Amino acid sequence: MEISQKSAEGLKREFSLVMTAAEISDKVDERITSLATEVKMPGFRPGKVPASVVKSRYGKQVLGEVLQGSLDDATRKVIEDNDLRVATTPGLSVDEYEEGGDLKATISFEIMPEIDPVDLSTITLERPVVEVSDTEVDEAIERIASENKPSNPVEKPRAIKDGDTAVINFIGRIDGEAFEGGSAEGHHLTIGSNSFIPGFEEGLVGAMPGTTIDVKVPFPEEYPAAHLAGKESIFEVTITELREPGEAKIDDAFAQSLGLEDLAGLKDAVRDQINRQHATATRNKIKTAVLDSLDGISGE
Repeated sequence: MEISQKSAEGLKREFSLVMTAAEISDKVDERITSLATEVKMPGFRPGKVPASVVKSRYGKQVLGEVLQGSLDDATRKVIEDNDLRVATTPGLSVDEYEEGGDLKATISFEIMPEIDPVDLSTITLERPVVEVSDTEVDEAIERIASENKPSNPVEKPRAIKDGDTAVINFIGRIDGEAFEGGSAEGHHLTIGSNSFIPGFEEGLVGAMPGTTIDVKVPFPEEYPAAHLAGKESIFEVTITELREPGEAKIDDAFAQSLGLEDLAGLKDAVRDQINRQHATATRNKIKTAVLDSLDGISGE
């Protein structure tokens, strides 16, 4: 096998490889001979299968293995013989090959740059320390409470409006036929959440609890289910109950609804989370400062 350097521009290195037809044939024959002692084939005793029979059965597979193995070995040899520190995964491209002929290929990769030693004692860094305030914790808990508001039944009958939660039973049909996944009972749908296809939630606005209405909406052209995409549908919807957002009281019961023991435990958990976020930001800031300092030194 002949290996020679093809180019060396910047950090990129390319090597050309030539493996003669005779070398390939020898390696294939060697592998076929070895395989003949292991393979089991009907009509032959184990280890007694003629090499010619093995070659006719497994020749192409063995050839592929030989070529791939030779390219991998050549790549390792190039790196080791030239004492290179490779920065990228080596690329292999076959430039020329026909069965029974020579193999010509190119191995390419990038190497690590030479870096001069740096006196790290000249670098001074400041590690910021961020204290989490009670105000920061309280504001975070208020956001959590806002996102977890309970809903209360609407006492006086009125029409559905944006922000309400409608408890509905529905069944969807296309061309008069119900489709799979298009029905449910007792579903809690918050109007304005955009959790249904466009137009469905808007179609419920103004409806009264205890009524059944038809909501006509088309499925989007890009809808994931291909059999529904772009189709016109009619949903028969019964509004069984109407609920409106309540206030989330921040107390032990609220903390327990989130899986914490009490409000103090919730505050501790939130403080720990904020501390972790600050720690991540601090690490990133220090990494940036280190790289900037090294860049400044190397540029001197």
